[in-house]
Amino acid sequence: MSVIHFPDQYPDCRPSDCESTQADKQNVREFALNIAAQLRNDPELNKQAPYLVDKVILLLMKESRR
Repeated sequence: MSVIHFPDQYPDCRPSDCESTQADKQNVREFALNIAAQLRNDPELNKQAPYLVDKVILLLMKESRR
């Protein structure tokens, strides 16, 4: 079996370059909450794995507050 190594797409960044702006944080928060809403409103997924959906939604909400 051969392994395909992917090139580094993103160079390592220095701490000063890695700080996200308030707009970036807001975009990430909106994205996380959008995914959480889609998970909550998916009846098939909620029927098959309701506890998993709840855990993922709680995780997305918790992480979006950072």
